[in-house]
Amino acid sequence: MDSQFDFNILENPFGQPTIPLEFPFPAPENLNAHASEFSILGTFLETISSCKYSEVYTYNEFRHPNKPVQLYNKEAPFHKDMLSHMREKLAHDEKLAAIVAQVVAQEVANGLVKDDAASRAARYEQVKTFMAEYYATHNQTNFPKFESLPLLRVSYFTVMKIFTKIFPQGIWCNKHEFLVLHAKLYADPMSVIFCPSHKSHVDYMIIHLLCIQFQLSLPAVIAGDNLNVAVFGKLLQNMGAIFIKRTFAGDFYTGENLHHFTEYLLRKKVNFEVFIEGTRSRNGKLLLPKFGIMKNIVSIVAQDRARGGALDVLMQPVAIQYEELYESDGYMNELMGNDKKSESFLRIINAGVSNILPSWSNEVAQGKGRIFVNLGKSFKLHDFLALPKQQALSASENIISLGFKTLHAVNRSAYIPDIALVTTALYVHYYNAYDKLDHTVDEARYKNTSGQVKYKNKITLVSTYDVVDEMKWLVEHLVSHDTLYKYLLDITRNHLRGELAKLIEVNVGKFLGKSIKVVKPSGGHLRVVEKHELRIESSIEMMYYKNLMLHLYIEESILALVILLLSRFSYNYNKILTKRKITRVYHFLRSTFRMEFLYVLKIDVFLDRFLKSGFIVKTDEDLAQNQAIYEVTNKPALMRLSLFVKPFLETLQLCLHNLHSILIRDQNEGISVKQLLKQIQLGKPHYDIKYHESINKMNLVNVIWLLNDTRTTEMYKKKEKKGTVEALRIIKEDYFMRFMNLIDFIYYYDGNYSMNQKLFFTYGDYEFKSEVISMVDFVQLRRVTKL
Repeated sequence: MDSQFDFNILENPFGQPTIPLEFPFPAPENLNAHASEFSILGTFLETISSCKYSEVYTYNEFRHPNKPVQLYNKEAPFHKDMLSHMREKLAHDEKLAAIVAQVVAQEVANGLVKDDAASRAARYEQVKTFMAEYYATHNQTNFPKFESLPLLRVSYFTVMKIFTKIFPQGIWCNKHEFLVLHAKLYADPMSVIFCPSHKSHVDYMIIHLLCIQFQLSLPAVIAGDNLNVAVFGKLLQNMGAIFIKRTFAGDFYTGENLHHFTEYLLRKKVNFEVFIEGTRSRNGKLLLPKFGIMKNIVSIVAQDRARGGALDVLMQPVAIQYEELYESDGYMNELMGNDKKSESFLRIINAGVSNILPSWSNEVAQGKGRIFVNLGKSFKLHDFLALPKQQALSASENIISLGFKTLHAVNRSAYIPDIALVTTALYVHYYNAYDKLDHTVDEARYKNTSGQVKYKNKITLVSTYDVVDEMKWLVEHLVSHDTLYKYLLDITRNHLRGELAKLIEVNVGKFLGKSIKVVKPSGGHLRVVEKHELRIESSIEMMYYKNLMLHLYIEESILALVILLLSRFSYNYNKILTKRKITRVYHFLRSTFRMEFLYVLKIDVFLDRFLKSGFIVKTDEDLAQNQAIYEVTNKPALMRLSLFVKPFLETLQLCLHNLHSILIRDQNEGISVKQLLKQIQLGKPHYDIKYHESINKMNLVNVIWLLNDTRTTEMYKKKEKKGTVEALRIIKEDYFMRFMNLIDFIYYYDGNYSMNQKLFFTYGDYEFKSEVISMVDFVQLRRVTKL
């Protein structure tokens, strides 16, 4: 493990619930009123265990000056002050008054209320009183309480007891990163907007545990209203949960009410936890940002500044990396077509209790891996909005830009665990070798006892030492242009080949043992060189870990694919590889995959990188066109890099062809989205599947969103026997067919596929160039935000 991680919060969470900080904090005032709450249960816990119950969350609310409100303070209850403030807002909000007036006017028009001043006024007061009481009750039951310190301390004890069992190898972080955060808040107190990556339900609790131990105020956090159940909902409210519906459709005032509450939190300098991806990522890579609560935060700060105020917040990206996801089995089943099971914290707590009391449940699950938490580079929201390039953008564009900036910071700070490096090298080597196999036996399909069609890779043996070489190449290439990942180079350079082979086998056996087997030699005395091997029984398990590194290679992968395509396309490829043509096709594919990836750099950076690495050379200069002409000099390197984008290209091709078959069969009557996904994942029609991960649900859904975004298809409500479902149909047949044909051409002409495999048509040089130019305009973003 890299030396940047110097603290495990699970090492002594009961004996040291508060981490000593080397920071000159003054003695906190009014501490006794906050910390001396008596609890019979707490006294009992201290008596029978080593838990220093009374030290949990003792100083957190007093570490930074001028904080307008202290959470868990009986003398000035947060919940009481918040409810009073929100009632005042309800009584005087002009938007609520306008909504009530509109309702009364509609009732008068429908003859439900007499059309005279007295009747209208009476009805207005009646409706306004009802709505004010309705939302006051809503605020009482759905907004955070932050009121019971004993309950918080017992919750800390319980969760830590569970986590030390579930994650015995620890949750690791860097103390200095938290000292830096404290220093910023001490110099300029404000709300911290924690923006963590989101791969597990455990993320919520990790952020709270870190705040408790590192003496930070607990954050409020958005939670689904499905978690607001008896007892459990009260517990979450006490720790900062804001329960909201998945959609505000049909609610007159819920969004505005949440806006007022968010403003209250920011003005009181209460911290906030925002999962900017909107939902958990099931496949390892970051999702594109969602902008729900961020719209409120940005508009509140911007409006205050416009009025001459000084309100600000500190944006704090947080990267949480798991060596083994708690929900990994459920994710894999869901991604590969099984129905999603209902989920909540209760399932995690149940499984945790089963570790403490084995007789409690049959679902005993103990994690094998570590969790790594990094704080990314924080920034003040106002400083970001005041940048000249942001000033030139509209409000909505600024929100988009903020979302991408935050997620880029999460990616930059994310630690790459050993298993991610091992799996990425294994993935590249496996599919590089796979390209050389006979594609008539690509994937064997078989049915299990339930009748579901599954995909099973042809069992393939891979030399562990070949994976070592692949790992060395990937790291050398990465670190040659990005020294941030030098710690990976320390692994590959400071260990002998045999040690690296052992590292690979240990990690594969530990985390991928269900689908990849370590095959050791029989040990016969005649065998001089022992070559350990890995048997790939299913490649799908590699997806999650490979995707932890995907952002480091994906833009190079797209460019490598383009160069390989163009270099094979013409008999005289030295003249086809012009910068202009490379750029055209590159931007076409980059736009095509915009629903999948977070892009960072411009094409010139990657072309220069390829030149310095010796993958291509500049052979000539077209002075008339003012552009370079290139030649491929290291095709194997480009083939390696191109492998990262190919599963997504295959997903796109599969989805387009299945939609096309529906268009022919059903005269474009449309198909439910769920039925479409099932059809693709069950292998009907039977296309050859090279990349097992290409049929995972998240990739397929992103293709559907791309087609909707380009207005090629549309989502609509379709009536079926079981009720109304969300369905999809094609609305631009011409563009759809051209897009499908172009993707077919790229898919089957990208490198090693022979030209007789399902190539439905062939472009000439001029026709291909013209079609790409046309389709670039078709798939490009309607609103481009440069970051």
